[in-house]
Amino acid sequence: MAREAGCLDGRGGLRRAYGHLLHGQSVDRRLAQLRWRLIQGGRRARKATGKSATGWLCGILETRRRGESHRAQAGSAVRERWTDRYVWGAGLTVVDPDRTVSTNGHPHNGARREDASTLSLRSAAIAAVASGRDGGTRLGLAGVGTPRPVVNEIRRSLLRAILANRAIHAAYQSVVSLDTREAVGFEALARGPRRSILEQPDALLKTAEAAGCLEELDWMCRGAAVKGALAARLDPSLLLLVNVHPRALDASVPDDLVDLMQRGASELSLVAELTEAALASRPAALLRVLASVRDRGFGIALGDVGGDPRMLSLLPLVRPDVIKLNLRVLEQRPEPEVAALLAAVNEQCERTGGALLAEGIETEAHLTAARALGATLGQGYLFGRPGRLPMRLGRPEVPVDLGNRARMPGGQTPFEVVSAVRRVRSGNQDLVQSLARLVESQAISLVGGGIVLGSFPRPDLFTSEAQRRWAHLAEDTLVVGVFAPGMRPQPAPGVPGVAIDPEDPLAGEWSVVVIAPGFAAALVAAEQPGLGPDGRPRFDVALTHDRELVAAAGASLLRRVAGEKAAR
Repeated sequence: MAREAGCLDGRGGLRRAYGHLLHGQSVDRRLAQLRWRLIQGGRRARKATGKSATGWLCGILETRRRGESHRAQAGSAVRERWTDRYVWGAGLTVVDPDRTVSTNGHPHNGARREDASTLSLRSAAIAAVASGRDGGTRLGLAGVGTPRPVVNEIRRSLLRAILANRAIHAAYQSVVSLDTREAVGFEALARGPRRSILEQPDALLKTAEAAGCLEELDWMCRGAAVKGALAARLDPSLLLLVNVHPRALDASVPDDLVDLMQRGASELSLVAELTEAALASRPAALLRVLASVRDRGFGIALGDVGGDPRMLSLLPLVRPDVIKLNLRVLEQRPEPEVAALLAAVNEQCERTGGALLAEGIETEAHLTAARALGATLGQGYLFGRPGRLPMRLGRPEVPVDLGNRARMPGGQTPFEVVSAVRRVRSGNQDLVQSLARLVESQAISLVGGGIVLGSFPRPDLFTSEAQRRWAHLAEDTLVVGVFAPGMRPQPAPGVPGVAIDPEDPLAGEWSVVVIAPGFAAALVAAEQPGLGPDGRPRFDVALTHDRELVAAAGASLLRRVAGEKAAR
């Protein structure tokens, strides 16, 4: 539509765009045909929907004044009708690294004369889309055959304007105690300019990812959430859940948001929320980053749990303060899978003191089901839709205390973690190999998508027999990796290797760590100085199935992973 509308502004534009289709027709006749097509489309759209971007733009074309160009009239009409600063800042000016043009069609910043028509078309199209109450995509663009590349360019242009004008705001949905229905926190949901095609967060993130500015947008969304909460003077006893994209979790804070985020960290109870699917995309790297996020005083929430049963293996490592179950997802899962999921999440919450939150509660029946699942917190339309924060909301009767969480046992290596609380015994290399073979064989039969990590004092101890077992494990694990000084990048098919520094305390340890739903085991052994009576190395050995100790041992290994070397 935008292409055809622009052609009405000049014969030159028509020849460039439709010269191959004129077939001897006069330019004026073709202009009349295009004008009538737009007007008829606008009338049909108005009749069907009452108001639409298409009908509005076509009405401008139909009622234009003599001597005034369509571009200038479109711009003046937009200014009169749409005064919202977000729509104006994001929708009416196309910002391009090489050229900029406003809705009046006049090129700026060195734009070439022949580009003025094209640029003004984009501005007019963005204005039309920004004004559409339904998002504008179907009627404003795609409904009249606009090519997908043009639609994508419009989205990118709008996104650049959003970023330049910081045109992001937050809507807040309450998180309530299922016992009292009292609000104990809020989840901040990012929103783009109102009535625009980028109002919803999914559209924003998809466009930002394609444009290569996902990190900047994510920080802007976080800043909007914190700014709105501070403006409403949200009580620090109330949780503020802020969604974080995994790729932006370790990105640096923009300079203009540093003070705001520091104030938010000191005055609010911030909880960084990631989805289960997002964690699956970069498990090893994100587990390292989440530890630093927690050290800065943030809580951790894991959303949409249950979509991938393999992800239950990561719960002991993530140790989320809030685990969110989506009732819609559970309704679609077989009962045995739901039972295994509930057993895992409730066991995790009991062990660490985390809270179980059921989201998607829309009816009293959903509320009853959420309580039956063991949830103590809830979120959904039954308790309120996303909107503005209540001003000066008081302290809840029973607040959620993020500070009262059991901490993971400390230690730099698996042996340090386990030996601090478990009795060790002395054994030779044959004993360690036998125990390692036992744990690996148990993992092959029980894992079903868990985490398997190992370390060796020397690469040659990762024998050909062990390589075959680990290659088998790699076929059905979420995270797998082996560590040793001088270890090859891939010592076995599908098994990433991590070469550690010979001075690393881990260099003298032999360990096998397995974490899976319903199973956990860690064999840890530290090589003793010198040799035994048989002239072979001897080890201090311990074996544990305590899930807390096994998780801490696994975390000590994952902290040494660079990038995603140990992630599948």
